Amino acid sequence: MAESTAAFRSERWSGATVCFAALALLMFSNGRYPIAACAWLAPLFMLHFTRRGRGVVRLPLALLGLSATFGWQFYGMAPLEGIAYGLFSLAFGTTLFLPYVADRYLGGHAKGVTRSLVFPLAMVASECLASLNPFGTWGSIAYSQYEHPALLQILSVTGLYGITFLIGWFASAADALWEAGLSIPNARGECTAFALCFCAVLIFGGGRLALHPPQASTVRVASITRPDENRFPYPPGLNLNRRVRTGEPLTDAETEQFRHRSNLIADFLLGRADLEAQAGARFITFGEFNFPVLKPFAPELVKQAAELAQRRGIYIALPMAVFNIGHKPAVEDTFVLITPTGEVGWEYHKTRLPPGEAALLTPSLGKLPVIETPYGRVGAAVAFDMDFPHLLLQAGRQSADLMLVPENEYAEIDPLHSHMALYRAVENGFNMLLHASQSLSLASDYQGRVYGLMDHYHAANRVLVAQLPTRGVRTIYSRGGFLFPWICIGGLCLIGLATLIRAMARRGITP
Repeated sequence: MAESTAAFRSERWSGATVCFAALALLMFSNGRYPIAACAWLAPLFMLHFTRRGRGVVRLPLALLGLSATFGWQFYGMAPLEGIAYGLFSLAFGTTLFLPYVADRYLGGHAKGVTRSLVFPLAMVASECLASLNPFGTWGSIAYSQYEHPALLQILSVTGLYGITFLIGWFASAADALWEAGLSIPNARGECTAFALCFCAVLIFGGGRLALHPPQASTVRVASITRPDENRFPYPPGLNLNRRVRTGEPLTDAETEQFRHRSNLIADFLLGRADLEAQAGARFITFGEFNFPVLKPFAPELVKQAAELAQRRGIYIALPMAVFNIGHKPAVEDTFVLITPTGEVGWEYHKTRLPPGEAALLTPSLGKLPVIETPYGRVGAAVAFDMDFPHLLLQAGRQSADLMLVPENEYAEIDPLHSHMALYRAVENGFNMLLHASQSLSLASDYQGRVYGLMDHYHAANRVLVAQLPTRGVRTIYSRGGFLFPWICIGGLCLIGLATLIRAMARRGITP
């Protein structure tokens, strides 16, 4: 009896130690302070905790821990506070928790390699289904690996979920080895299968980087951020700003004040664009909302930019905040590409709106524009669009070579949101010029190599200049789309069905 009690206490303390280690690692596995290694180790420790002991005790603790650490990881990033943020964290914590439930109750009836696959399959299924929420792919553990180019190349085959699968499989296979007392022969199947897959992914990634780098000629691109508000006179007060955003009527004096300030901003930004054009830039863009304008005067702004584009023989991508007084929603997040002939190549409105913008902005119908130019096929997406792989899949299927992406962010998501956008470039095989006011702007090729960086909070003149390849590539992912996550969901369903049939057979029930 004494030995049994001692064993129980030992297991309890061992479980507590593993749980605390998992929580500590989870705090740095994603979100504000991602450490790549923690993203691999945290699921291992949590899985070791949930696979053992009494499920009725350990699983609720795991749900609480996953929700709490998610809340810590993304604190300040979501526009929520108090109880709303607590519910938000619990919802995302639940999506993180469900794979552990599947592993315990489905995986517990399987053996060997099949047992090790339940957790990664469930991770992919949970993340894929969670991406249907209004925040898209925010919270995916795959975003923690942005600093590993060879690993990122698997995105061109499987999309985001290939990395999620590998992280989950590592946790499951490593726990099998841990359970075997680090005796490799007792966990040979699980470890061998994972090791072969992981090595194949790294060989593929390294080979893609080394053997198929961009070979096309390059084009000089530039992007410019509007200076701080205090650089321009006649600032509208809080009340005027509110009424403009909500489309309420303005007096003639207020209309003239707003128009005059808009003209000053446009003159400054297009003046900087003129300098970059003289230096050789062929594509010039700006941060999201950098050109505020009342709708009746938007054609004048486009005409002013068109004259510059025609005079310098350049493409100007103009991100405007168009305020439509008297209408609700009153704001149009408009992105216009002006060609060297002075004509409009495309006009696009942001499709995916963050919860805080949904009441103010008018979204588009969801068709990304792509046009042919002497520098390849050029397309557009705006800010939050980049968090939705199914939307950006359009760019890959339209064979976009260069995507221009304006954003307007805030300090709490600098630089995570820009790193997330990099994944869409590798998935779909396009080069990218992403300009993020109040965050990290970057220029990258279709393999995720960064050609230029400009951080809003550290740059002196807030201008990003780079030479980008004029040709992208067609990827397996851009053709197959979400084939890999559907395979994972199908595999998980098959394991679940096999588990159900075995349970029925044990009870003498014929299916």
